[in-house]
Amino acid sequence: MADYKLYVKKGDFEFSAEGPEAMVLRDLEMWKALAFDPQNKPTERSEGAYQGRTMENETDPSDLSRIFVSDEKKGTVSLKLFPRSEDKNPASLLLLLLGFRQLLQKDEVMVTELKAALKQSGCVIDRIDDIAGKSLSSGLINKGGRGKGGRYSLTNAGVRAAQELIFATLQQ
Repeated sequence: MADYKLYVKKGDFEFSAEGPEAMVLRDLEMWKALAFDPQNKPTERSEGAYQGRTMENETDPSDLSRIFVSDEKKGTVSLKLFPRSEDKNPASLLLLLLGFRQLLQKDEVMVTELKAALKQSGCVIDRIDDIAGKSLSSGLINKGGRGKGGRYSLTNAGVRAAQELIFATLQQ
C-alpha cells in the first residue's frame, strides 16, 4: 500500500503528513481543530507551537532532561535511559528523533547523526535501516534520501508513540 502525502497551509498554520491514509486524515482533523481554534495564536518559539496548547503535546522539559543528554553547540542528543520496550533499538530510534525535535528543534535528522546518537546511547547497530523498518511501515517515521545522505523524521503518530515510550520509561 502506498503512503498518503498531504500538505496544507492556511495563514500562519501548516500541516504536513505522510503515512497510511487513515492516519494522515485523522491527524489532519486534529490539526484543523487546533489551527482554527481562536485561542491558538502563533508564538515566536516555533511554527508548531501555540499558546494554551501545542499542536503536538510536547513532553514536559523535566521529563526530557531525565531521558536525554543534549549539546546544542555540537548538535547532539543521546539517551540516559533505555526505553521500556521489547525492541530497544527501534524504540531508542523513536526517542532520539523526538529528542532532536524537541531539544534542538530539528525535525529531520541525518543518518550519520542518528547513528552517532545511537552509538553514544549504547545501541550497537550496523545500519539505521535495520531498526527503522517496522516504524516506517507502521507510519511512525518518514525517511528521505539514500545512504549517508538519508534523513529520518517523526510523523505525528510517531511523536505520540515516542511520548508514550518516555512515560513508560519514566515509570520504571
